Amino acid sequence: MANHVFSRTNVSHDNPEEIKILSRLLEGPIHELASYLIDREITDDELDRNIMCETFGAKWINFEDIHTEEDEIIISATSAWSAPIEMWESLENKGFSIDADYEDEMPNFFGTYSTSEGDNCVDIEPVEEAVVETIESFECDSKESSDYNNKLYEECLASAKEAIDEMTPGIEQMTEQWVERYLEFQDHYVGE
Repeated sequence: MANHVFSRTNVSHDNPEEIKILSRLLEGPIHELASYLIDREITDDELDRNIMCETFGAKWINFEDIHTEEDEIIISATSAWSAPIEMWESLENKGFSIDADYEDEMPNFFGTYSTSEGDNCVDIEPVEEAVVETIESFECDSKESSDYNNKLYEECLASAKEAIDEMTPGIEQMTEQWVERYLEFQDHYVGE
């Protein structure tokens, strides 16, 4: 199981003042953000693994990049073992809208989270099994490496999509990227 989960989150709010407050908290000490999220004072000394998991959904979280606009904040973060779903839910309770995607470093899973659709997590194991079966049975008459590679990619992508229960646009895009990386890193492409 992977330790790092990478997420990219778009957080929006109708009130620019709420965006300013959240932006300041994201740049400050983590215990202040935790206090804001769960509506009770948490000191730095009190902030332990249990409070982190309750508040953020992970035992730790690092905000690598925070870009603030008038009505939106774009956050790139890394968290331990899972996506920061509890943080997203707390922000929604405060009137924010969330649109996020996440992927663990293995990846064992990837997914999307949005205010309108909730959490949509994909377990990679059945997806990888479907792709491996496709690779093992793949046949192509083409001698051109680009034709071969394109056909392999298309067939593997179709198998991967079939293995996923709920296909949303975000999950579709992440699946396309995963299949491309898988075929490249496993050296299944020819002549490149």
